[in-house]
Amino acid sequence: MSMVHDLGAFVGLQPGYHDQTGVWREAPYEAIQAALQAEGFAAADEAEAAETLRALRATAEARVLPEWVVAEAGADLRLGANSEAGWVLDLEGGAVLEGSVEGGAIVVQNLPLGRHRLRLQGGVTWVLAAPRCLEPPSRGWGVTL
Repeated sequence: MSMVHDLGAFVGLQPGYHDQTGVWREAPYEAIQAALQAEGFAAADEAEAAETLRALRATAEARVLPEWVVAEAGADLRLGANSEAGWVLDLEGGAVLEGSVEGGAIVVQNLPLGRHRLRLQGGVTWVLAAPRCLEPPSRGWGVTL
């Protein structure tokens, strides 16, 4: 594997696909490189891709919380955090909740439905609170042609 492939894998690019006959098709080096550059990642050569990957890994390791969290709406949210700082949760509806990390965790009771922004130590984590499952649609009657 090359540094361009490693960088692509780190940012979520698929290295290839299975075609209709089940044969694995590897994505060409140039296609991965072009996709990375189109997304704004420096990957003109192996050295540049290696430096970009190093910087992205360092940024990811420095985060106190993940970039995204998916939680069940209406349930309590509990996130581990190695910090004693205060946090702010900007709810989608405009309300703001505040608290502090206690016992190494952020706890929000009865998390409302929506996409919310959690701020802690200058970092941002997006919290998506969704229902456990959707209700089935009501049964409708009619003629289908």
